[in-house]
Amino acid sequence: MYLGTNPTALKSQNALKDALLALLEEKPYHKISVKELCGKADVSRQTFYQLFDGTGDVVRFYLNGVFKTFLDEMRGRRKTDLKDFFIGFYFEFFSARPEIAALCQAPDMGGLLTELFAGYLVKYHNEFHKEENERLNEYAHVFLAGAMTQTLIYWMKNGMDAKTQELSSVIGNILNGKHFG
Repeated sequence: MYLGTNPTALKSQNALKDALLALLEEKPYHKISVKELCGKADVSRQTFYQLFDGTGDVVRFYLNGVFKTFLDEMRGRRKTDLKDFFIGFYFEFFSARPEIAALCQAPDMGGLLTELFAGYLVKYHNEFHKEENERLNEYAHVFLAGAMTQTLIYWMKNGMDAKTQELSSVIGNILNGKHFG
């Protein structure tokens, strides 16, 4: 994926991202081709392949932007506790982005969502907590990112049938050892 600062390249990346989101309103992710994406974005295939390796890279580009926004909004919120602050905000944030629900329907999207969320979770955690055993913290981040991502996918596949407060409560209880005990 192109990571430079050339304004023309960035404009093309954003056009391809916007085209992907528009096409997701029409069809499932796995049925979107590079040719279709380029046509919708009015970008040549050559330009596409200079910027991205495939449609998965466009999704990664989009989700990186989403998670950066998530992190920025987390920084701006007043901290209360894990359940209300982090977990509740996570589901509120994603419930306001219906295009994520379309991506959650795609096979193998869980791994990408988990990978990206774990990375941003580490960035957020490291801003506020400097601890000695950072290696073991990585396991905690991956665990939480996996649980939260799989819950998000399940919730979105089920039409967001539970309230965000209910999800916060259940997950908070699990993390505090109160749900299964």
